[in-house]
Amino acid sequence: LFKASLRANYLVIIIITLVLFMYSKMMISIFNPDLDSNVLSEFMKLLPDTFSNMFGFSGIISNLVSHIARYLYGFIFIVFPGIYVVSAAYKLVAKLVDSGSMVYLLTTPNSRVKIITTQAIFDAAMLFIIICIQTIFGIIICTSSFPGMLDIGKYINLNLITFFTLLSVG
Repeated sequence: LFKASLRANYLVIIIITLVLFMYSKMMISIFNPDLDSNVLSEFMKLLPDTFSNMFGFSGIISNLVSHIARYLYGFIFIVFPGIYVVSAAYKLVAKLVDSGSMVYLLTTPNSRVKIITTQAIFDAAMLFIIICIQTIFGIIICTSSFPGMLDIGKYINLNLITFFTLLSVG
């Protein structure tokens, strides 16, 4: 059942991972540690409050982890993996019930609890793999683009919090 679930969902996992790669590279690369905070403050005063808050331009970003947290984990790293978690949960359980395939699974010597537990473990494991790959990719991009500026401990904590948030959604 775990292997069948992997075969049914591997393409979605790859697409989500690649989209997150693209956004990670793009958002990390726009970080500018030398940006004069006075220039940015003056620019933000020109924008209406609702506009600046909507796009996350409220406040000055002083370090790389704050930049990543605001521009990646404020929206993109919640929405795209969230879409995966919800669609995978549907495909792993509800779609089987709708299509009648769950009846065939229940005729095997496996209990309902074992079937649902296997599907939940698969969903959590794939989410964990996506987050781990993104964490490693983010560390590589940050250390190559901005050596010594990434607080790796805080960055890993940020990814753990994201994982547990998305796991609770799933």
